[in-house]
Amino acid sequence: MKRHRILFKEIKIMLALTGLVLFVILFSVPPDCCSAERELFRPEWVMPEGYPEFFHGWGRIGYIGEDEISVNDIHLRLSPSVIYNTPTERYARKALFTKGKLVGFLFNDENEIISLWLITMEEEKK
Repeated sequence: MKRHRILFKEIKIMLALTGLVLFVILFSVPPDCCSAERELFRPEWVMPEGYPEFFHGWGRIGYIGEDEISVNDIHLRLSPSVIYNTPTERYARKALFTKGKLVGFLFNDENEIISLWLITMEEEKK
């Protein structure tokens, strides 16, 4: 019986310490590192005239299919009426959007990409 009390007491101490460690970890992480809202542009980027003031997200294309795209290893659905845009051309050809290209995108209400914008190296360097 005494052995069970010691074991129970050790378990209580272990749980309390685990809780304390989790508490410290959760409150020591800066709030902006895990934010769901990310920086929509890099501050040094200057977007061409006619580009949106913000994107819902941006990143590099991993692959692009008929109805989905992978951006930064995140699989996203493409709207059937998605519009492809480049700095020089609105309603551009989908073929210009290939693996490795940097893009920004906007979602519709169904969380499908409705608008895809090519970000060229010139914008990255500005």
